[in-house]
Amino acid sequence: MRDRGKKILKKVVLYLVSFLFLFIFIYPLYFVIISSFKTNTEIFIKPFSLPTSIHLENYVTAFEVGNIGRQFMNSMFLAVTTLILTSIVASMVSFAISRLRFKGQGAMRVYFVMGMMIPIQSIIVPIAWVVNNLDIRDNYFLLILLFTASHMPLATFIITGSMNSLPSSLEEAAIIDGCSIYKVYSKIILPLIKPAIATIGIFVFMYTWNDLLVSMVFIGDADLRTISVGILNFVGARRSDYGALMAAIFVSILPPLIMYIVLQENVVKGLTSGANK
Repeated sequence: MRDRGKKILKKVVLYLVSFLFLFIFIYPLYFVIISSFKTNTEIFIKPFSLPTSIHLENYVTAFEVGNIGRQFMNSMFLAVTTLILTSIVASMVSFAISRLRFKGQGAMRVYFVMGMMIPIQSIIVPIAWVVNNLDIRDNYFLLILLFTASHMPLATFIITGSMNSLPSSLEEAAIIDGCSIYKVYSKIILPLIKPAIATIGIFVFMYTWNDLLVSMVFIGDADLRTISVGILNFVGARRSDYGALMAAIFVSILPPLIMYIVLQENVVKGLTSGANK
């Protein structure tokens, strides 16, 4: 009976702690959503209550004055393009590291692991110096290359771990049946590492979508601004219009939130796929 009581107590404590953390993480989202439909006065007088009436003019202001719609599409283009390019290149590199045998294979693996220790923020100054000297600012191609390069180490690390967990007999059987190395990669390996690629997709999309520093440094044209930079400028221009600001923030968090909800089951599988190996 005493052991059973301890188990019940542990479960109660675990549930209480879980609900506490759930409240801590969910409340900011709840506050943003309800505040996006309120007036400034209602936000300050009744910050925790539901709106007494729906004020859709906050979203109209965010799109018409803050130009959130254009910035939304800019960020979507950058995030999706970076996601696709990173997934393709990282899967190819990981395939070479994990399944092929060549001189310098170990050095290449170490090279990409070391890349995880160097965040792009630490080298932003020399990159900015080169970009300014070459006069190639306000260039999406540059941003996509920078984002892809910064995400490659983590993407390669996760996908390589996933490939290492696959038995080598798979491609050996395929090669015996006449498959080329390219078909082994595209027809055999890629379908089996979908969880790892989905995990990378979530990380790359969220990091690229939420980026502020790189976009702010290399993008000066107002029509090319990303949504993070746009919201930062929107705060300065409409500092007292908190309803419209909350509407802009809610629009900005929708894509990564939806993407994570849709692909969340693959995250754990992708991160732990190489654990047994």
